[in-house]
Amino acid sequence: MRIPRPHEDQGRKAHSEEAPRQGPRQAFHFRRAEEVLSAVQDEEGGVARFCFKKRERIRTRREIGAVFDGGVRWSVKGMRLHVLPNGGADSRAVFVTVRKYGNAVARNRARRVVSECWRIVKGGLKSGYDLAFVIFPGPDSALTRRPQLDELVRRAGLQARANG
Repeated sequence: MRIPRPHEDQGRKAHSEEAPRQGPRQAFHFRRAEEVLSAVQDEEGGVARFCFKKRERIRTRREIGAVFDGGVRWSVKGMRLHVLPNGGADSRAVFVTVRKYGNAVARNRARRVVSECWRIVKGGLKSGYDLAFVIFPGPDSALTRRPQLDELVRRAGLQARANG
């Protein structure tokens, strides 16, 4: 009896060139995402954008130092905010943790949580400020960090006035 070689056809189906579909769930996920996007609309009827773009970030050491040195600050338990007018059209933000905040995973998670809260809140705030959020150790969830961020924004007077 002859043993077939690995490259010889052994009754296997040939692979199609197309990647297999992921099933009916794929279409469902796209539909669900469209429903969520259509549910989040601004006052003009268009889809509201909650992006945190590069131009809205303070990225250089010199700019961050300027906010800490020349800015006015407000504090609540768990977070501190430094504010400096920048004279530009957009407000920019940076999120830093204190040195004693645990390991890198904990520090990065804290920054991500506060950054996500900021991304949602920033649309209703005044423009033209550089903001530095200093995050202190504490529970890292949006349920605890969002009220802290809201209170800091209220104290700093950064909320945009409602029309009316």
